[in-house]
Amino acid sequence: MPSASSSPSTPRERPRLTESPRADGIRARLDAAPFGPGLDEELRDSRYAQVRAPLLSLSFSDDPIATPAAVEALLASYPNAQIERRWIRPREAGVRHIGHHGFFSERHRDSLWRAALDWIDARCA
Repeated sequence: MPSASSSPSTPRERPRLTESPRADGIRARLDAAPFGPGLDEELRDSRYAQVRAPLLSLSFSDDPIATPAAVEALLASYPNAQIERRWIRPREAGVRHIGHHGFFSERHRDSLWRAALDWIDARCA
C-alpha cells in the first residue's frame, strides 16, 4: 500500500481501483487521453446515432480503463440502440482477475464467452 505522501494532492474524477505502480501508470495515461468534450464533438457527426440494433455491454469491476463513467460515456454515443448493460465482478466468472483485455482469454470460453454467445443467439434465432 502506498504511503500517504505518494497520494495525489488533487481529487481524482475516476475511482481508484487498485494501489500499485502499474495502476498509477495506467491512470496517468488515462488522465492525458483525449476523452471528454473534444471527443463528444467528434462523435456528434458520426453514424453511431443511427445504430438501432441491440447491443450488449460487458464491463468488469476490475478494469482500470473501462470504468463505469467511461463505459457510460461511450454508450451515450449510441442513443438509439437497445443497450443491455452487464457489470461483472471477477468472482462471478469464477476468477480472481479479468481486467481490460481478460474477456478475450480462452479461460473464459465456458463462462463469459458462452454468456455473450447465448445473448447473440437469443437475438438472431
